Amino acid sequence: MKVYYFTMERHAKILIGINDLLAYFDIYFHTDSNGSIVYSPPKIKLKGPKPGPPRNLTVTEVSNGFLISWQAPLERAHIVKFYTIKYRTDAQWKTLNRGQIRPEETQYLVKNLVGGRTYYFRVLANSEKSYESSDEVKFPVPARVKHKAITAGVVGGILFFIVAIILSVCAVKICNKRKRRKQEKGKTNNDKRTF
Repeated sequence: MKVYYFTMERHAKILIGINDLLAYFDIYFHTDSNGSIVYSPPKIKLKGPKPGPPRNLTVTEVSNGFLISWQAPLERAHIVKFYTIKYRTDAQWKTLNRGQIRPEETQYLVKNLVGGRTYYFRVLANSEKSYESSDEVKFPVPARVKHKAITAGVVGGILFFIVAIILSVCAVKICNKRKRRKQEKGKTNNDKRTF
C-alpha cells in the first residue's frame, strides 16, 4: 500500500480558495509527525452559519413564578431553529427548558427557583448546526418566598394549638356533665331504695 505525502506549501493555493468555506465547515487533514499532509480524504464537519445573539435578556418576578424574556437576534434571525435557556448557581451550566423553545417564542415561565439563591441565565439561539449565546444575566431570587412558608407554618401551628385547647375544654365539660348525671342518678336510686 502506497501512502502519498503532500506539504502545506504545495496546497496553499487550494486552501486560499476555500477560505470562504471555512466559515461554514471545519476541515481536518491527516498529517504525519512532520506536519505533512497524508493523502487521504479530508474529514469535513458541517458547522453552518451562526445566528446573531439573543438580545435584552431579562428575568422578572410575576405572580406565578419568574418570567425569562428576550428579543430575537438582529443578525440572521431567520436561521434560528429553536432557543435553549441555560442557567447556573455554581460553576456548571445546566439546561433549564425541557423541550425546544420555538423561534417565535421569546419568553419562558419558570416556577421552581429557590429563594435566597443567585441564578445566572443565558439564552442560546440555535441554528441547524451552530448556536450563539446571549449575554449572561445575574438574578438574585428574593428570600421572602421562604418567609411566606415560615409564616404559614407558625400561623398553622398557633391555630392548631388554639383548636386543641378549645377541644380539650369541650372534652372536660362533657366529662364533668356525665359525672354530674351519674351522681344525680345515684342519688335518685338511693332515694328510691329507702321507701
